Amino acid sequence: HDGLGGSIAAAVAIDPNGRLWTAADLNTSLNIYDPATDRWQAQRTWECPDMGDPIALDIDNVGRIWLGGDEQGIRMVDPGGNPFRPCDQYTWQSFKSGNPPELRSNKIRAIAVNHTTNDVWVGTEGGISVRSAAGIWSSYTFTSTGCGLVSDDVHSIAFDVNGNSW
Repeated sequence: HDGLGGSIAAAVAIDPNGRLWTAADLNTSLNIYDPATDRWQAQRTWECPDMGDPIALDIDNVGRIWLGGDEQGIRMVDPGGNPFRPCDQYTWQSFKSGNPPELRSNKIRAIAVNHTTNDVWVGTEGGISVRSAAGIWSSYTFTSTGCGLVSDDVHSIAFDVNGNSW
């Protein structure tokens, strides 16, 4: 499946090996581009049902891809060092709201990795959920003391050079 699986990128991230990943074209594919080999590959949702329909993504310091979608929670994807193999050979792990309450909501708006700590921050319609590098979840909402959110509907997360979240 060489080539770009769509023309509209909903989210873009670069992995530790310099490869570009996009969630693209009405959430139907996860695309990989390796500039060292000038190779594109599309991993389509019908080939990888664990993928869901990603609209948000980021990549942590060890190369795991974090995907989120509308009403789907998030998925941690480990391509095992070779992203150009079929995606059903990747390792997939899902996280959803509920019991245990890992996410504030399954409606994912944004995912951002703090590359200083390797914590994964997830913006949802119900606030922010954070998975520490140790795998411990915490949450922030509009009513959380001192968190600074003006709304629980979080569409974007970014970090400054000191690792502070915005």
